[in-house]
Amino acid sequence: MHKLTNLEAQRVIAVLEDAVERIGLLSHIPLKPDLDLLSRIDDLGLKDATKQQWQVEERHRLLERCPYDDGKDTKPESVSSQMTSTIRNLCRNLKKDENISLVKARNLPTSSTLLVHQQCLNSLMQIMFRQLSTTVEEETANSNMMQELTEKE
Repeated sequence: MHKLTNLEAQRVIAVLEDAVERIGLLSHIPLKPDLDLLSRIDDLGLKDATKQQWQVEERHRLLERCPYDDGKDTKPESVSSQMTSTIRNLCRNLKKDENISLVKARNLPTSSTLLVHQQCLNSLMQIMFRQLSTTVEEETANSNMMQELTEKE
C-alpha cells in the first residue's frame, strides 16, 4: 500500500475536521420546527435555510413512510440531493458567529444521534491523524519491533 504524501494527509484530516464541525453545527438545530427559534433569528438567510431544512426533512420522513409515491420531488435521489444542498446552505449560514451564538443560546437538547456521529468522526480523525503522520521510518521500526516480539513468543 502506498503512503499518502503530507499534503494528501492534511487534506484528509481537513475533510474530517470539516465534517465534525458541520455535525456540531447541525446538532443545535431542532429536529422539529420550532417557531420560537425562528422568531429569534434576525438573519433572513439563516431563517430561510432552517425552514428549508425542516421541509426537506419532512419530505424524507414522508418518503420513508410511503416510498412508492410517483412525485418528482419525492424520489429518493431528489430528496437526497435536496438534503445535501440544504445542509450545506444551513451550515454556511450557521458558521457566521452571530448566528451560531444565537442558536446555541437557546440551550435546546442536541440530537443524541448527531452527537454520537460527531464523537465517532472525532475518533476517526484522531486515528487518521496518528496513522497519516507516522513516517515511513517509524512504520518500519514498529513493524520490525512487532516481528521481533512475535518471534520471541
